[in-house]
Amino acid sequence: MLNADARAALTQLVQRYHASLTKKRADLVAAHQAAVEDDWSEEGTAAFKLLVHRMAGSAASYGFTELGDAARMLDQVLQFREHGTAPDHVGDYFDRLLRDLDGCIRRPPPGDPHAEQGRHEDEHRLTEMPRVVLVDDDPAMVDILSRQLMAVGFDVSGFTDPFASMEAVTKIRPAVILMDLMFTEGEDYGFQIAEAMVARLRYKPGLVYLSQRTDVRARQWAVDSGADAFFTKPVNVTALAQLLEQFSGRGEQAYVENGRVAIVEDDQQIGQYYATLLEGSGFRTALISEPVTALERLLDFRPDLVLMDMQMPDLDGIELTQILRHHESLFDIPVLFLTSVTDPGLLRGALRAGADALLSKGDDPELILSVVQRRIQRFRRVTYTLTRDPLTRLYNRPALMERVSFELQRAQREGQAFCMAVFDIDGFRQFNETHGRTAGDQVLREITEGVRSRLRQVDVIGRYGGDEIMIIMPSTRLCSGDAVMQELTSRVSETPIELGDKRFDITISTAVIECQLTRHDSSHSVLQQALSQLEALLKTAGPGQVRSGELSTSATNELLHGGGQRQLA
Repeated sequence: MLNADARAALTQLVQRYHASLTKKRADLVAAHQAAVEDDWSEEGTAAFKLLVHRMAGSAASYGFTELGDAARMLDQVLQFREHGTAPDHVGDYFDRLLRDLDGCIRRPPPGDPHAEQGRHEDEHRLTEMPRVVLVDDDPAMVDILSRQLMAVGFDVSGFTDPFASMEAVTKIRPAVILMDLMFTEGEDYGFQIAEAMVARLRYKPGLVYLSQRTDVRARQWAVDSGADAFFTKPVNVTALAQLLEQFSGRGEQAYVENGRVAIVEDDQQIGQYYATLLEGSGFRTALISEPVTALERLLDFRPDLVLMDMQMPDLDGIELTQILRHHESLFDIPVLFLTSVTDPGLLRGALRAGADALLSKGDDPELILSVVQRRIQRFRRVTYTLTRDPLTRLYNRPALMERVSFELQRAQREGQAFCMAVFDIDGFRQFNETHGRTAGDQVLREITEGVRSRLRQVDVIGRYGGDEIMIIMPSTRLCSGDAVMQELTSRVSETPIELGDKRFDITISTAVIECQLTRHDSSHSVLQQALSQLEALLKTAGPGQVRSGELSTSATNELLHGGGQRQLA
């Protein structure tokens, strides 16, 4: 849903586009005249066709529907002519395009194309403790599930009375609603309550149904009611917590908050339009107007989705999609084509190349936003499942190493220092032997949750192995990285962990180093050196202590060849 600032920005873009039509007309006339004088040579035709194609897309996007239709028809005629089968009516179609252009220039620009859409801003803002409303007429279920979710960092408001939950929802403003399906009032009463709750809010929260029913009909009802997920009782709390974290918008796993969309469009006016549209709905965007630079830009931006034009000079959208599908870091990113092309052959080619969906320039903006949102949700759900450690919900080791390698390469490109840190829980093996693995798992969860909540969003944290947790702090010098780890280590020591009626004082040992690569360094070699040096520092750190240092190649060589040191798990 667009906010007021975005609607105002879009209105300004429409006015700016309208003001540019006079120049666009002059450019079209000049290109047409040059093509005619050159007897429609390949070069002259291509230059004219590019301007027509861009107008077909931009006019439709900015709300000049008739002008977009006229440009699209001329674009199709030129496409036929390009293949030697053109009717002799290019001049007629061009005259119509000029007439429509003249009419648009004389008339005032259309109003905000979104004026009747999204009148109310999404005022929903998430807190650090994501808010969850749980509604179930079983008091024991509400009590147990609330405690389990609060233990891993969620702010849960539980209700056994559906009417009380409806009254409270506008004050709580939850990120997610957990709704029982069946109440004494009826087997589908939960759907009615959820619908009423959502209607009272001015945004769409995550909606998850809980039920003892496992049949397809119940799941179909949930889908029809707009549910985001369906869990059967007894609820798998670990899986539910993972899902809630994604919907709650914490950190990098926000489903739509901070969703990253790369727009590959050679026409900057069109690209800026869609960037404004998406940013006004909570997405972050990167506009790439030169397709030949797209690969490097995409690797740096790491988008959740690519919105791509189909016909571009030097490298068209189909070719670029094929390149992405061959790249080990980009092969699975959703690609949506946003195009004015209507040629069935080209559209089939786009799908064969790996496009996930085809959208037309000039489509309802709400449709475009909805498709982008859903594709990102699907992509992030799959990515989250594959990259997260099920116990701590941090990056698992393979995903962590991929992120570390990426941060190394980025630091090398930008010439910036960064810090790597590793900590483990003192006496963790003995704790597990004495109190059991279940208690040890809870300790590990609570410590990692507390540490993660105090890191920056750009920092990377993952489970390296066992009780060893690794943190990457981009653009951070050693003095700052050491201070961060000192503060985190002290907080863990000062915060006893309660397990039932028992309290435990826990400490962690920490190692932190600063790394800085030159353009001649091998990032793989530096990573191995950094891990070895962290290993040595962690070995000498006492309980509740932090050891720090700068990456030293000579010290690393001693470790690699001296033997006798334990390796990080």
